[in-house]
Amino acid sequence: MTLRFASVAVSGVWLDHRFEPGLTALVGHPDAAARAIVELACGLRLPERGVVSLAGKAPALHPELRAAIASLLPEEPAPRDTTVLYWMERSRALRLAARACPDAETCLDRLGLAELGRRTTDAITPRECRAAMLALACGLEDPAAMVLWEPLTIAGVDRAELSRVLDERARNAPVLFTTTDPQAATSLGATTLHLVGGRLLNAPARPATVTYRVTVEGSSELASSLLAEPNVLRVAAPHDAHTLEVTGVEAADLSSTILRCIVRSDAKLVALTPTYHDLDTLQASARGSADAAYNAAQQAPAIQPQQYPVPGNAR
Repeated sequence: MTLRFASVAVSGVWLDHRFEPGLTALVGHPDAAARAIVELACGLRLPERGVVSLAGKAPALHPELRAAIASLLPEEPAPRDTTVLYWMERSRALRLAARACPDAETCLDRLGLAELGRRTTDAITPRECRAAMLALACGLEDPAAMVLWEPLTIAGVDRAELSRVLDERARNAPVLFTTTDPQAATSLGATTLHLVGGRLLNAPARPATVTYRVTVEGSSELASSLLAEPNVLRVAAPHDAHTLEVTGVEAADLSSTILRCIVRSDAKLVALTPTYHDLDTLQASARGSADAAYNAAQQAPAIQPQQYPVPGNAR
């Protein structure tokens, strides 16, 4: 599984990164930007621009994907007058995911928190509340992704066992957690990415680019519409005004962008090469609304396009 943020913009965040299976720490102040990334990854909100995808689909639009994400959310208010075990089994995180709860007592015991389960929610602190939710997230088996908000600040957790759980999950799924302590993250063997001002400072280089050749009829505004998109690097018309060469990042996301721009500019699609989606999808997208174009492109079977050399200057 891969968790992908493709030219995502939301709440002051600008992120373009692919989280492969492995342990990754998002290092920085626990501010609105970090919170937005966690909520985007958990499928609790949609980006204002760009695409967040897990297994090629947007978690916010697919409940089954949200159910496959083990998460420790920034907030998990506890009800009054109930036991911690009862509350864990009916937590907001599980209701959002529509997922059955693992044995709460076993989850707590694994992280050295067995005593916590016997207490009432009136008698626990906010940090102990978060400890219970961390135990619950670690107890969900075979998650497609794991997203944790500040797990290393929670007192009373068996750190060695937490490290073993995260390592185990990271073998098959991307595990992302936020922290303010880069040394603690490194001690867990995590790859550290520093988030400052809503951007990753030490993220790997942008992914390989791809060029599409687009032939349309009936619009002179398609080029300017494409250049306004964050994942479009260059638009050229080397042959005639009706044929554009569009260079950008990430084949699937770029083709979706092109289809949306064609619809918005009231152009008629004549040809798109290399063909990433089947012809029926392209024709339906060109006839439908911008939302229909986006949804059709997201659901179509993917065919890996040919890679083209990139000109030296973007745009």
